[in-house]
Amino acid sequence: DKKKRMMTYRWIVFAVLALAYFFVYFHRVSGGAANEEIIAAFDGTVSASQLGLLASAYLYAYTIMQIPSGILTDTLGPKKASTIFVFLIAIGSFLGAYAAMPGVLNFTLLVVAKFIIGVGAAVVYIPIMKVLAMWFRKSEFATMSGVLLLIGNVGALAASTPMVMMFQSLGVDMTYVVLAVITIVIAVLCWLFIADHPTNKGFPA
Repeated sequence: DKKKRMMTYRWIVFAVLALAYFFVYFHRVSGGAANEEIIAAFDGTVSASQLGLLASAYLYAYTIMQIPSGILTDTLGPKKASTIFVFLIAIGSFLGAYAAMPGVLNFTLLVVAKFIIGVGAAVVYIPIMKVLAMWFRKSEFATMSGVLLLIGNVGALAASTPMVMMFQSLGVDMTYVVLAVITIVIAVLCWLFIADHPTNKGFPA
């Protein structure tokens, strides 16, 4: 009976982390997808080089955090690591919303926000890999990795036209607010449902 419940519960754990990974890709692509909207929000004062810096800020942070993300996952465990750093994505999103507010319009602050989002997003993939290793059979690992990459790429697709539509209808600042709220919900789900190992939930290994 415990084994059957574990085989069901692991899909909840995977679904929560896959949702987080969806938004990792969403944030990765979102900057470049809505360049015109960002230029309009900042009254045309943003240059092409600045837009390039905005897009690369996420990638710089993501690259820098690759080795630390593994260390943090081993030290904190997938549950704490994913919760803390998904919440960090939300903080970056709120900061981005503030930077793009009509009365503020601070592009440097928007770049800092994007960097913070990149730091948070970097510590999502490794916890998922550890969860897959702990909750799924060896014969399922490659399949589940492929499913995860599919979900990530769907997130990248969602950051193209749908993201532009959000920017156009809500504005840059409110779009970041919506993303921040969604990300906070995901962080809460990580804390409530993720377990580092099946035995933490009373299930067999």
